[in-house]
Amino acid sequence: FRDGRQFRRGKEPTLSSIAGVVAQMKWGTIGTLGKQGMKDVILEVIKKEEGRKNFDELIEKEASVEFDEDKVLTNAMEQFWKEGYEASSVRKLLDCTGINRGTLYNSFGDKDTFFRACVEHYNMIVQKQIESSLKDENLSCWNAIEAYFEETISNVSQKQRAMGCMLVNSLCESVNQNRVLRKLVRDSLMLIRKEFLVRLSEAKANKKLKKGLGIDFAADVLMNTLYGIRVNSRSGREIKQLKMLVKHSIDSLKK
Repeated sequence: FRDGRQFRRGKEPTLSSIAGVVAQMKWGTIGTLGKQGMKDVILEVIKKEEGRKNFDELIEKEASVEFDEDKVLTNAMEQFWKEGYEASSVRKLLDCTGINRGTLYNSFGDKDTFFRACVEHYNMIVQKQIESSLKDENLSCWNAIEAYFEETISNVSQKQRAMGCMLVNSLCESVNQNRVLRKLVRDSLMLIRKEFLVRLSEAKANKKLKKGLGIDFAADVLMNTLYGIRVNSRSGREIKQLKMLVKHSIDSLKK
């Protein structure tokens, strides 16, 4: 949308493309046509396809719809989680959340911005799992690590377990080609790795980490185990099998 290509060469603008342009106008990223030139084109299309004379009135009307933000983010998060960023079209996001385009773009921005909000929403789930395991001061280092994997395998719904991990899924698809979104997802995964390192440092200090292993290597083993069980859970592996994989990895690190 940045250079207005969709309005050239005789192409008929659609309401979908209009919504995208409106979102970019909001963020001031309109390119060569300029803000006023782009708006003039949009106004003509709105008049033709919607029969309305006031563009601002249309957007304000669509944006005024009340909605439950937590519910919208949860539904959109599950859409991205299940089908991935690329396959989750704006149409699918509107259908699963029940909001309209005006509300989406005015409340959450474009698709990238909406995805970022959903990742932050997902991170709240991750943080709860960390709080009840890795950050539980009543648990020893290895018990805390084992408890974290228990949280990710057993203490989730069958629906969520079957979807794997939104962060891992995202890195396995087109998000990995987007520098900004890739960094967002990787940073979220690093939050887990950071907590692993804290507990592994404790294990090393107490001489409970296998001799010759560094905490960074051990953290990589645990992260790779996490990626593996997430992918395996999507392929239908049983809980018992997932737990066996985790036990094998942890036992390989313990002294």
